[in-house]
Amino acid sequence: MKTRTQDATEEVNEVKNTVSKQISLSGFEWQRIGNVLKIKGTLLETGVWTGLDGIPTYFPLDVIHEKSHTMVGKRIKRRHQDTDESVIGFVTAVRNTPKGAEFEGIIFDQQAIDEIELGIANGLSIEADVICDEAQGQAIVKDLTFTAVAVVENPACPTCRIEAARPIKMEVKKTSELADKPTRTEFFDWLKEQLKNAGIPDEYISKVIDVLKKAIKTPYPYPYPSPEAYPGPEKKEAELEKPTRAQFLRWLRNQLKKAGISADDVKKVMDILKKAIKTPYPYPYPSPKKMEEGEMSELEKELEEKESELEAAKSELEQAKARISELESKIKEYEAKLNDYEEKIKAIKLAEIKALVEEIKKIDESFDAEKFLEGVEDLDMRKKLLKNYLENIKKFADMTVKLSVDEGESVEAKVQKVLSEMGISDVKALIEG
Repeated sequence: MKTRTQDATEEVNEVKNTVSKQISLSGFEWQRIGNVLKIKGTLLETGVWTGLDGIPTYFPLDVIHEKSHTMVGKRIKRRHQDTDESVIGFVTAVRNTPKGAEFEGIIFDQQAIDEIELGIANGLSIEADVICDEAQGQAIVKDLTFTAVAVVENPACPTCRIEAARPIKMEVKKTSELADKPTRTEFFDWLKEQLKNAGIPDEYISKVIDVLKKAIKTPYPYPYPSPEAYPGPEKKEAELEKPTRAQFLRWLRNQLKKAGISADDVKKVMDILKKAIKTPYPYPYPSPKKMEEGEMSELEKELEEKESELEAAKSELEQAKARISELESKIKEYEAKLNDYEEKIKAIKLAEIKALVEEIKKIDESFDAEKFLEGVEDLDMRKKLLKNYLENIKKFADMTVKLSVDEGESVEAKVQKVLSEMGISDVKALIEG
């Protein structure tokens, strides 16, 4: 928790950074934010908290409620660092709660997203300008303005933590999207580009375009329902008089198969066309023959509805499969990162254990670490045992030095020698006083 301007230079540095950013824009190239993480957590609760300044400070509930709105739009930082790189997101919403205030925000820094999702850092610590009164050895906040919130491991307020996190895919409109009212030429140019992007071979693309050009005989507003009639050639056997969207797509799929396009590529083509063709007939037939009144109308309508439902269900299934695949890939990625973190932590602990053993051997050269730690697998427990042993042998190191004399001396001689060094020549006289 970082309170009232700790150093006047921070403001000066911020101005310098702003000027630096403005100057560096001269050669700027557009960059876009990728996927982000939406978070929700406890901003601050009423209580006495000790921040980085080391002063116990009481935050009253009414002051938090009155000033919580000043947090909206402010920065989310990595710990309490004061660099450009430390800004990892921003606050989008704040709401008062019975104990204080909570907030929502967006995290756009990938490293911070990984740390939050892995549970490495989920604590929250505010930064604020505060005005306090002193009472009974502690500061009492009278007024405050929130300036930032930092993601930390151990917050001063233990309950101030991230409670929910949800990834959000940032959609970016592509320049290759189809115009609102394309001409026939624009539609086919757009379709050709989409087919290339989907990996369809050039020889198949030309066949697809040929099939569609024979079917789509009118300009925009295909597939809208009022095209002008035209005196076209007589209907061929393969054409449909009044197709539903589903019937037209089935007919088109058969035409593509007849053109010799592989099943996988037919699927890719149909996926693209289903997105482009969103309305029922008359797409693309310009002068349909009217159906006789009552002739299978209800059945046709019901069949069209069922076909639409089936197409929608298939689309949802494909989306679900894609989402599952994406999540499985994400899980594997997180597991790899977690394993990496665990290996690093293990390496640190092993290095600490090695250092302790070396320190012990400086005092006790005959120390056998393997036998001493036999049966103890937990690294933290090994460290604890070695630390305790080291402390104990250090306490008796001086005494050991004093008592270590030639091997030929008797115990009495060893004791007498130590006493002589202490200035005691007659033990009995000393005891009898």
